[in-house]
Amino acid sequence: MVKKHQTMLSGEIEERILSMYALGLSYADISKHIQEIYQISISSATINAITDKIIEKVREWQSRPLERIYPFVWLDAIHYNIKEDGVYVHKAVYTVYFGFTGHLFRKLLDRLILFLFLYNIVKFKSMKIS
Repeated sequence: MVKKHQTMLSGEIEERILSMYALGLSYADISKHIQEIYQISISSATINAITDKIIEKVREWQSRPLERIYPFVWLDAIHYNIKEDGVYVHKAVYTVYFGFTGHLFRKLLDRLILFLFLYNIVKFKSMKIS
């Protein structure tokens, strides 16, 4: 990985340092992990120089224009043991919340119902209305 008299770190080590930094590790923790993994000592100044390389990209991302609406889907389930024909079976009640508007909502709802029906998660029964 690091050759004798090498002054630059390999791209792989820099990527590991950046990923640990992105996860919120301190410079001391990053240095400790690199020491454990690669048996090389890295100073906080070196880590700072590596993380400074992405500062411009971070600022670009922070100042990007935001969309007016961000759609979301929240899925949740409550699992129950229900007695059917004298035997307990596991069933789930699914809750789906949508954060969409207009035709996008309808399109996603149609696809979700189709998916649930195809994978036998939801069973549709015919109902006779009198």
